[in-house]
Amino acid sequence: MIVVGGHWRVAAEIVTLTRGEARILFNPEQFFPVFLPQGGDELASILGQFRGEVRTAPPDPDLCPPDLFQFLLEHAIFLPMEQEAPSLPLQVGCLTEQRCAATPGDENRPARLQVFLLLSHLCNLSCLYCLNGRETYRAIPHRIMTLATARMAVETLLSRLANHGVLEVVFFGGEPLLNWSPARELMRLCREEIMPRHPNQKIRFSLTTNLYQIPDDLSADARKFGVAVLVNVDGPAELHDITRPAHGGAPSFTRVRENIKRLVGEGVTVDLRATITTVNVAHMVEVVALHRELGGSSSALLPMNPIDSDGTLLPSSLLPDPAAFAAGLTAVYAARLWPVENLHPFSEYNRRLRPGYRMGLACDAALGRHPVVTADGEIFSCPYLVNQGRFAMGDLATGDFPKPEAVKVMTDLILAWEQRQNCRSCGYRYLCGGGCSLGAFAATGKKLPPRKVLDDMDAINCATTRSCVEALLWDRGDSL
Repeated sequence: MIVVGGHWRVAAEIVTLTRGEARILFNPEQFFPVFLPQGGDELASILGQFRGEVRTAPPDPDLCPPDLFQFLLEHAIFLPMEQEAPSLPLQVGCLTEQRCAATPGDENRPARLQVFLLLSHLCNLSCLYCLNGRETYRAIPHRIMTLATARMAVETLLSRLANHGVLEVVFFGGEPLLNWSPARELMRLCREEIMPRHPNQKIRFSLTTNLYQIPDDLSADARKFGVAVLVNVDGPAELHDITRPAHGGAPSFTRVRENIKRLVGEGVTVDLRATITTVNVAHMVEVVALHRELGGSSSALLPMNPIDSDGTLLPSSLLPDPAAFAAGLTAVYAARLWPVENLHPFSEYNRRLRPGYRMGLACDAALGRHPVVTADGEIFSCPYLVNQGRFAMGDLATGDFPKPEAVKVMTDLILAWEQRQNCRSCGYRYLCGGGCSLGAFAATGKKLPPRKVLDDMDAINCATTRSCVEALLWDRGDSL
């Protein structure tokens, strides 16, 4: 119990969600949300009487009953002046669950790294929103990664990892299955040679692929080494084939569908995602239902990024309207096609809705937590920043990952998110962290995107945060 013996006040900022008589309230600075199934107008009146004042004693019980006063103190709606943040057990009516986990590993080395190995800079599809720019992905001397480069990447990153840390190896591209042999041999080497020298660390493998064509032994490899497979399916054939055609405009859906069913039937975990554009934004429930029908283990919905790795603008006609994307997310959640933990982005926001949560950065790529290794051994912080020199994080040949100067350039750009006008005034800012930082990086490049494109990227992120958080909070409130 929090005991107030001195000054207290109403929180300067309170987010209030309203649905009939019900209210959800939370202090953006100290996230301990409260659900009131009724009496919302009465509570608003109570808060209004005390707002803007500093009180020196508990309120008159006729104005605010002692149990309500105590409850609002414990959920940071009322704030003791001498106390920065409540740290007490939660009580009935709070929408969050306490989840605390110790982070293993050394203080100066991360407990988790996720490395993207660009096995191939080539691809066999011609997606309308492809992130692989011609100048950055395809204009390098070596477009196919060797086993030696892949092994050096793993050993380098294990040396940067905490003693009990986890290295997540993502086989990426281009299309990684165009050069699958080094991946198979790398996994064997990890099991037989590399990991016995690192008994306290772990390696996990995943594959991001269009699955347009697959090697005959992919299922056996995936089962043997525990490889999780992620595949993009943008909807049924009439939608998918518009945004993800094969070269020359040939359809790809039928072949991808059959390959998914083959892998699932052979016991491989296949997660599915869709890139949302104007083509499929009105069909998001249908897209997610298809993911389940195909045997996917989860479904992810991500809006198209309007800038490729060259900094070139993709067709603006493909960028979904923020309100339409948010409405689609809300409809998908209401359809109850997946448990929350199997439906992104809801799964990510659900993880954040815990007592006292306060996000500093939405993306830690600037810290070198998600390095991308090209076929020639250069290291960048994000797939969208490949071969952009100012964001180069190092090189396997020189062993200089992560370069302090690159980390500083990127973190300086990202840390400025709280200074954006729309973020400073947003009650959801510490559940969001400013969203994807690609817009911030693109705004400093040689090809400066129009302000409207950057604003649209921000608007989609804001709409995503609000729709996910509000749906999840009301769901928790209704379950109390």
